[in-house]
Amino acid sequence: MPRLVHSGKRFLKTGILPKGKLHIGRLVDGVINELIADLGGEQEITASQKIIISAIRQNLIFLALVNEWIAQQPSIIDIKGEMLSPLNGFYLACQNTVTRNCRELGLKRVSPVESLESYLAAKASAAAAVETANPLTKEAGAEKIIDLGASCEGVET
Repeated sequence: MPRLVHSGKRFLKTGILPKGKLHIGRLVDGVINELIADLGGEQEITASQKIIISAIRQNLIFLALVNEWIAQQPSIIDIKGEMLSPLNGFYLACQNTVTRNCRELGLKRVSPVESLESYLAAKASAAAAVETANPLTKEAGAEKIIDLGASCEGVET
């Protein structure tokens, strides 16, 4: 019979990852950092978004702990033909909560807000590139057009 003890319940009770499970915390924290970056970075996150992100982190850690435990079991069905108790309604509710909270935050990536200085520098650089690429914006370029026009005299159209 599979062992019905997993560390997810203890984590929910204490908020502390069990020994040997720090890799799960690092994995989830990496996902959370990406989520924050998708929302425009730490400086763009509102207080309510921080609360939602904290709940997502807690649920993801719980789910990862249970998933790791599931992977060690010979089957997800017990002797009675029922699903293992850790896969009951609470496990599914956590999965649904993570999905709902991600939708609440928005699933689209937001570009980080750039500073005014970098925006102005980019615009100046783009304007300089257009000016260099377009000879008609310079006096010398305008003279070339006139010269080209003169060389077309006497050509029948």
